[in-house]
Amino acid sequence: MLLLAPPGAGKGTQGERLAAWLGVRHIAAGDLLRAEAQAGTARGREIAACQARGDLVPDQIVFGLLIPVVVEAAARGGYILDGFPRTLAQATAAAELGTRLDVTLQVVVSLSAPEAVLTKRLLARAGQEGRADDTADVIRHRLQVFTETTGPLIAYYQDRGILVTVDADQPPDAVTAEIQDRLSGLSLAPQGGLVRLGRTGSRPVSLPLRNLAGVCENPQVDMDRPAVAELMSEVAAAVTRRVDVVREDVYETIVREIPQLRDDKPVLALLASSVDSNVDTCLQIMQHRIDLSAVPAPAAAVEYARRLAQRGTPLTALLRAYRVGHACFTDWVLKELAQHPADAETVSAATLSMSRVVAGYIDHISEQMVEAYGQEREIWLRNRSAARAARIRNLLSGERIDVSAAEVTLGYRLRQYHVGVVCWAGDAAGTTEEITRLERATSHVAGEAGCHGDPLFLPRDESSAWAWLPLGGRDEFDAAAADKAEMDDDIHFAFGDVAKGTKGFRVTHQQAIAAQAVALAAGSPAPRAVTFSQVAPVAMMLTSRELLRPWVLSTLAGLATDDEHHARLRETLLVFLHSGGSYKTTAERLMLHKNTVQYRVRKAQESIGRPLGDNRGDIELALRATHWLGSSVLGPATASDAESPRARSG
Repeated sequence: MLLLAPPGAGKGTQGERLAAWLGVRHIAAGDLLRAEAQAGTARGREIAACQARGDLVPDQIVFGLLIPVVVEAAARGGYILDGFPRTLAQATAAAELGTRLDVTLQVVVSLSAPEAVLTKRLLARAGQEGRADDTADVIRHRLQVFTETTGPLIAYYQDRGILVTVDADQPPDAVTAEIQDRLSGLSLAPQGGLVRLGRTGSRPVSLPLRNLAGVCENPQVDMDRPAVAELMSEVAAAVTRRVDVVREDVYETIVREIPQLRDDKPVLALLASSVDSNVDTCLQIMQHRIDLSAVPAPAAAVEYARRLAQRGTPLTALLRAYRVGHACFTDWVLKELAQHPADAETVSAATLSMSRVVAGYIDHISEQMVEAYGQEREIWLRNRSAARAARIRNLLSGERIDVSAAEVTLGYRLRQYHVGVVCWAGDAAGTTEEITRLERATSHVAGEAGCHGDPLFLPRDESSAWAWLPLGGRDEFDAAAADKAEMDDDIHFAFGDVAKGTKGFRVTHQQAIAAQAVALAAGSPAPRAVTFSQVAPVAMMLTSRELLRPWVLSTLAGLATDDEHHARLRETLLVFLHSGGSYKTTAERLMLHKNTVQYRVRKAQESIGRPLGDNRGDIELALRATHWLGSSVLGPATASDAESPRARSG
């Protein structure tokens, strides 16, 4: 029986309880690996390095530790295994080895829980047990690795009809009870020298001890014997005779399992060449025992990695292709091994040896693919960013351009409605991480606003960027999306109005720039979001900033005093003017008594020193300037203002 669960789901606890319930041994792959790491052996040091990074331990190490323990446990009546297999390649290799030993996996219990729950549990465990491998970053990486590499096993075992899924987001006792309830229809009782596994009423599967004796006598399987090397060479030669079928199967499996690669038709031929060369190279290594360190990556494989980088295909898709291909190729090799008569010990050793060679080759080539992809991606992004920046400069300058060519370069449709955006980090540290935060925040806003596609994003400097949100045929935009989106508190946005086409692309951007100028002129703290429609008159007045403050002081007179009392009067008067001079509406909006509104409007008029009807438009504009720009356009408070009873209570 196998327990399949992400880190933090409680498979260790449930494995021990289930083993006690069934009277069999609980084998935790993670405990074996940690024990080996603590022993300080060469193999242990490699395990420790993998655990520190949150990466999977290489297959050959895992098999080397597990097989002696599993074989012994099977000989003693059965076992429950948790933490293995972790990949499809491990699953197929384990299944083939089990077939050779007449050991059949009958039940897989899958524990599931939300990522937030798993992270919380692992952080708590780290504090209690002092596990160095349970840091926040490593936990995040481990959960991602599980999803990418072990997640496919759920479908693998589900297709075989042996998967039982249990909700692990509940107390441990409740999880145990649910597992026992779900397994209550199974017969899992050790009987003498056999472990009988099977549904009630079905023919039980027997595990004869005679097939295990040879391995149990020598738990440290010797993979370096000449007989093992000869068997591996024979298997590789046999697979080579059918290599065309193997290549085609690996290729078709990759294309079927990874839609991102299937859709990229211009490079499918290159993918086929990459598969062919990798299959051929791996078979030659197995057949002739070639040293992996001397094997360069096939040219077709390197070029395929570069093409994916140029097209923006995620690196995860490329690495997954190698994992899927690894599993498919291993399946072919192990099936061929099953056709060769040999004793159990030699078969086990050959299985481990071939798994080590294939896994080692995949690791070796994957490292070179990551390097080739990274180098090409960096060059391509640098060139693309320069080309995009040049196109955007041409658009903003008003030059005549080829719109279709510009859309291809930008990856953005210009013949639609857009909203120009300026985003910036208020407490920026001036690092590349700031731009990443801004790009992520912009994408969140676009998502909340229901945009038609990805925003066009252009870093301006280390702490600010320009962007355009695509609205398609929709001519409306709600800036409240910036408040709904999940992002850090120090990120701010300025939005232009909705505009259409290439001209609108330029106008909405200019409006966003002007709105940002108002937000920055107001001083700290800047508002989370400001729109041009909110500040348009003030933004235009800022073009002559040296004239603005004297004009505000002249227009508002004493009402432009920078203190709390006059601030309340200005706020009330601005709402009063916006509501068409209605005391009732003003009182409702400010949640004040109508008499309080009347008092404040009267005192504001007294501070101005003339009736509101005189230059009412100028007064309203000046009030809007003080609302957005604050102290930068106000006059200092005098001692008499500060001592006035009304200044303290009005």
